[in-house]
Amino acid sequence: VSNTGLIKGNSSVGGLFGNVVNKVTITNCYSKIPITGTENVGGLTGSVYSGGNITNSFSNSTITVKNSAECIGGLVGYIESNVSIISNSYAAGTIYLDCSNASYVGVTLGYLKKIASIENTFSSVSISVADGYLPTSAQHYTPSDVDTPLWYQGTGYCNNASGTNYVSEGYKESLNWDSAIWDNLTEGAMPTLKGEN
Repeated sequence: VSNTGLIKGNSSVGGLFGNVVNKVTITNCYSKIPITGTENVGGLTGSVYSGGNITNSFSNSTITVKNSAECIGGLVGYIESNVSIISNSYAAGTIYLDCSNASYVGVTLGYLKKIASIENTFSSVSISVADGYLPTSAQHYTPSDVDTPLWYQGTGYCNNASGTNYVSEGYKESLNWDSAIWDNLTEGAMPTLKGEN
């Protein structure tokens, strides 16, 4: 499953799904479209409730947030469920914050309320802040050698200053994704789903 076009909304906005509920599994899906929203915004899905799972999927989108932002993630904006699983998936693209107030912004997940399992997943999302705003919290996500990236949780993300970016690690061969499902599995590359347009 994939999508084309442009998505604009306010709350629970995603490249493919707004809300995922009742243990739905998203598999072999991707989104590469521009997205604009303000709350619970993700490159693939805005919100996940009741154990929704994501596997063998990715987002490579530009997410733009104006005015204010809450729970913005490269793959998923907000996860509430206690048993959600994200596996063999990744987020790429850019989160662009043109706002004076942002909280819970992350390269993979914006906000995780309960427990989720993140396996064989990476992010190569850059978080860009418009001129005039600057993230000041020491809790922002920074690059590391961890195969499974963490998510940023903080408040007061922007205040008056100049623009900047944060970028996480890319794909690593040690993740061992299924070559029957994915192409382009080389160190530092952006994998593609077989049959992807």
